[in-house]
Amino acid sequence: MFAAVRPTTKRPVDLVPRLDGVEPGGRILDGRNPAAGGLNLRIALASVDVTVIVATRRRRSPPRGPAHPVAGRGDRRLGIRPGGASLGSCDARHPWPTPVTFLLVHGGGSTARFWDRLVPHLDGGALAVDLPGRSAKPADVAAADVADPLVVVAHSSGGLVVPGVVSALPGRVRHVVLIAALVPVEGGRGVDCMRPEHRDGLEAAVDLARREGRAVTLPGAPEEPESFRAVYGGDPLDDDTLHFVVDPVRCVPDTVHHYFQPVHWSGAREVPVTYVLNTRDRPVRPEAQEEMATRVPNLAAVVRLDYGHLSPITHPEVVAQVLNAAAAAVSPT
Repeated sequence: MFAAVRPTTKRPVDLVPRLDGVEPGGRILDGRNPAAGGLNLRIALASVDVTVIVATRRRRSPPRGPAHPVAGRGDRRLGIRPGGASLGSCDARHPWPTPVTFLLVHGGGSTARFWDRLVPHLDGGALAVDLPGRSAKPADVAAADVADPLVVVAHSSGGLVVPGVVSALPGRVRHVVLIAALVPVEGGRGVDCMRPEHRDGLEAAVDLARREGRAVTLPGAPEEPESFRAVYGGDPLDDDTLHFVVDPVRCVPDTVHHYFQPVHWSGAREVPVTYVLNTRDRPVRPEAQEEMATRVPNLAAVVRLDYGHLSPITHPEVVAQVLNAAAAAVSPT
């Protein structure tokens, strides 16, 4: 089943691709982007105040006709001007259904239920996985009965496992979307993406715990939920969202072991990546996200959202539009 996305938010959203051939105001200066190997720029968003999102994956032309409005090859300006005026003739949703499965990977201290608000807005099937250590569910995606092609979506520290997922599913993952995700240098560790004082503190705590024969874990749901209201950046969480975030079904104790494992993006270099950068993020600073996006070997686009760390929860319709656009860029063959 494919759900049409009709965002209702009127909050300004800044989606400015960091690619040659696109100026900050959202106008595509050339129909091809040399920085991405001359791939076609074809996708647009609508219903929110945006500039443009760029998809850089070559694909076949869809069936034409009244039911499939698409921008012609001569259209150089796609998307929505700030304020809502359309620049192109591309359908605001999808010009045709995209047969993909979204593989959703949560971040630290969370579960597959992190994605509950987002999934209904996706134009495709979705499998939200539980990473090991929670919900008594297996995390062996290779054994799951899901349809190809796959678009892997990872939030925060969930990005650390993405290269391993891509390597374990050869040829099946066609696009990756990282949302404020940790990307260390090649062979580096997740802990190296932290602020120096946080990295040093965590390393010292883990070393002490090891010598004392115990483990360091993230604490899970807080005794005082109010402490979580403003900690993620962006607007303070409303009451319903705060309850959603701290609910024990999605706020759980977690290991820190994965922060100390080497990460090798070289094994996923063939898969294009869209990096979603939350510009008001507190846990993962925007400037750190900027740097980490440059470490991805096959970066297709950077999308800036004017939200905090939990954008898939606080603004699921907008994030879903980014994911659906990435999925629409996947070639059907």
